[in-house]
Amino acid sequence: MSIHVRSSIDGAHLKGKYLGIMFLAIGMNGNNQILPFALGVGKTEKCIEDMPSLAIISDRSSSIEMDIQVVFLNAYHGLFCRHLLINMRAKIGKQ
Repeated sequence: MSIHVRSSIDGAHLKGKYLGIMFLAIGMNGNNQILPFALGVGKTEKCIEDMPSLAIISDRSSSIEMDIQVVFLNAYHGLFCRHLLINMRAKIGKQ
């Protein structure tokens, strides 16, 4: 059974001492629960282009993996080491 997660990204202009745009990427699961999965601050609202120098780090989420394969064909896709460590510890503990 596969679960499709709807995702969205939005930005808010920062004011005061620190200027820029804060970006937040969220997903919504099958139970309509909002799941934040990325946060960042940039100088401008600009689309990310698919390029070999782009690196995307994720936690092996099947929906993120699917989007990367469709949209970012040339980008490097790495895995967040903390999630790999947790998964490895869980598998070792089951043995």
